[in-house]
Amino acid sequence: MRTSALWSVLACAGCTVPAIELEGKPCPCLDGYSCDVASNTCVRSGASESCLVAPAGAPLYSTGFDDLTGWTQGGVGSWRAEAGTAIQSDSTSEFAYTFQPAVAADDYRIVSRFRAIDGTGPSTSIELAARVQRDNAGGQYHCNWDPINGQFNIMYSMSATDTGFLHSVFIDVSQLPGHDPMGWFTMEFQVRGSRLDCCVRGVGGAAGFANDTRFTSGAPGMKTFLVAAAYDDYTVLAAE
Repeated sequence: MRTSALWSVLACAGCTVPAIELEGKPCPCLDGYSCDVASNTCVRSGASESCLVAPAGAPLYSTGFDDLTGWTQGGVGSWRAEAGTAIQSDSTSEFAYTFQPAVAADDYRIVSRFRAIDGTGPSTSIELAARVQRDNAGGQYHCNWDPINGQFNIMYSMSATDTGFLHSVFIDVSQLPGHDPMGWFTMEFQVRGSRLDCCVRGVGGAAGFANDTRFTSGAPGMKTFLVAAAYDDYTVLAAE
């Protein structure tokens, strides 16, 4: 009996336990995987930083904000480039936006980092804007993240006073480990046909989609609501 057991041990001395495959499994995830918050599934760490399920296409535009050359300001607010960031410094403005009309594509994904500088109201938001109407009347889609109060929205605006919600969720930021309301966040906002997808990387629950046909074309941009904010590393990619 002992001899049989010894041979079993020796036979398995070179055995290896197959790695546990967690790709596509529900979160939470083990080491070597990260949680894709948009789908609530595990992906291999480093396989993709994106929090959107679909892969992005080729780059269409990118800026490190050495200046705001080519950008068009709409609404109110005060925009400037400073130390490699785009800053909107007026925390009292409700409809401050700027857009890049040189991007001609109708379907695209915007990826940008941003952070709040000042804003203490019960509702604030740092936003990425898509399909901003070039007539500067205010028409656009925008995805909003309020890191101070925990509100995540996808909205449309026909003008400064005519707006509506397409997707909305409240997140209890007090339950987010290490959450810093003034820290940097990376948002991705994609428009493709009538579908709008948006998410904030690393913030569980800050993801959603909507379908809408109000705007079929328009420029990518940035927008704020009752908050001063800084934007960094703004990239526009083709939507696949």
